[in-house]
Amino acid sequence: MYKDLRRPSKLAWQKSEDSLQIECAAFAKKALFLAGLPQVWHHAPNGGRRTRREASKLKLMGVLPGVPDTFLPLKSGEFCGLYIELKKAGGSPSPDQKDFLKSVAKEGYLAIIVNDLETFKDVFSYYIEQRTQ
Repeated sequence: MYKDLRRPSKLAWQKSEDSLQIECAAFAKKALFLAGLPQVWHHAPNGGRRTRREASKLKLMGVLPGVPDTFLPLKSGEFCGLYIELKKAGGSPSPDQKDFLKSVAKEGYLAIIVNDLETFKDVFSYYIEQRTQ
């Protein structure tokens, strides 16, 4: 399932996307611990500015454009895993990001775009609750 759950800019994360990522990471780590699940949730640092040489090397190593920010490789209910793309207020996913999320959704993953901490918490909590039921 693919869902874009971004809120209007005035309700979205007003700080940097990095600070949203840090807050989400702290929540995910604690939520997995409290649920007795393995600490396998992770961030893919795909974005950022790179030199042409570094970008070329990373591409040869298998880095793909559009890979979402976070991934939880645990099954839950009908889903194989959880991909979440994070955006700050006013941010939009790239065409590569939308294509990636739609592709993995067709393969049985839950693929979400969020732009605020509360929505991240709701989605992440729901996902792990479905796993533990």
